Parts: sequence; structure tokens; C-alpha cells
Amino acid sequence: MELEGKNVLITGGAKRIGKEISLWFAKNKANVFIHFSSSESEAKELKKHCEKLGAKAEIIKCDFSKENADFSKVLEISREIDILVCNASLFYPVNPEEIKYEDIEKNINVNFTFHFLIVKEMWKSMREKKKTGKVITVLDAEKSRKNFIPYHLGKHLLEYMTTQLFQLFAPHILINGIALGPILPPEGKDENYIKKISENLPLKKQGSIADVLLAIEFIIKNDFITGNIIYVSGGLK
Repeated sequence: MELEGKNVLITGGAKRIGKEISLWFAKNKANVFIHFSSSESEAKELKKHCEKLGAKAEIIKCDFSKENADFSKVLEISREIDILVCNASLFYPVNPEEIKYEDIEKNINVNFTFHFLIVKEMWKSMREKKKTGKVITVLDAEKSRKNFIPYHLGKHLLEYMTTQLFQLFAPHILINGIALGPILPPEGKDENYIKKISENLPLKKQGSIADVLLAIEFIIKNDFITGNIIYVSGGLK
């Protein structure tokens, strides 16, 4: 798939890895729709950066974790996009003994439910237009952390959409995932934190944003893969 002029929606696209993905699409002359929840100043600054690169850019605010979130704008854009990057997620610790209904609901909504609804609208539109689009899900190579059960539940459902529901959306939507290992330290942690984790990987090193973007480029350029996950994880599975 050629990127110039294509419409791309990146959820959670204003900061961290989402920001770098947004910039990569902008550099490749795609029209970028940058979704954010609370990082409005970062989203506005990123929009300016993308426009300086010659790309069209728009920012969309929607808090997927809220039951009464106004999702209408996102759904409207979903019918016009060619590529979706499912990057938005919640990541916060909670003691297993203290998990509440709200923790599970919020994590599943952000990590999976709203992404599924976007893909569904995108698929219906592609089917009507007799076109083909692409979805990239951003997954976690680490499958289980005892203090992050709600987070992992949401990510497992997103993985299920990638490796099982791809058959439902084919041939109009091609869905593939990238499962990430240590790339950036969690918010509030420094580089030493992630370096320690990386020492336990088979490759004994931390990954880079460039590694993530190479995987995305492969998925975008290859029109004969769907239902697969690329592990950008230093051997972690």
C-alpha cells in the first residue's frame, strides 16, 4: 500500500510511541488523525510538527475510558480512514485483591472495545466502497504481570481480534499486530529501569523506536499478510 494521501487514524497518537508513529506517517505524506484523551497540548504541538512535514493533520479528543464518551467524531472518521493504528491503552498497577469492576471495564474499553467498534465501522465502509484497508494493533509481548490483570485482559482481547477476527473482516480489512518488548520506560520510570528489564531478554538489549517503525513499514507494504503478530521484543514471547 502506498501511503501518500492515505487517511490514517492513530489512537493514543499524541505521546510516546504513538507520537513517533504519527510522525512516521506524516513523513510519508499520509493524512494523520491523531486521537488523544487528555494530552491536548502535546497533540496540538504534534499537529503543527506534522503539518511542517507537509502532511494534513487533525486532532480528535475522546476518552475511551468513560462510559458516556462522545464517540461520534471518531466513528465519523472511521468511515473515511485507510489505516488504523490501535495504540491507545491504559497501563496502571492494581493489586489483584483490590481489582474493581471499574478497573476491568475501563481497561477493556480502552484497550479493546473502542478499537473493535472503529474497525467495524471501517470494515463496513471499505466493503461498500469495494476497497481494502489496514489495521495495526499495538500489543504487549509480556503476557502476564500480576499487578496488571485488567490491562492484560484488554490486550488479550485486542490480540484475539488480530489473530481470530481477522477472518471476519477479510478481504476488506487486513489486521496484523506488533507485540512490543522493552522500548520506552513506563511513565515515571527512567532508562535504568528498562535497561534492567532488557538484561533478561534473549537479545540482552532494549529495543528502539526505529525497530517499531520498521515493523509497521513491513505491515503497510505487504498486502498478503493478515492475522499475524510481529514480535518486536528482543526474544520475549
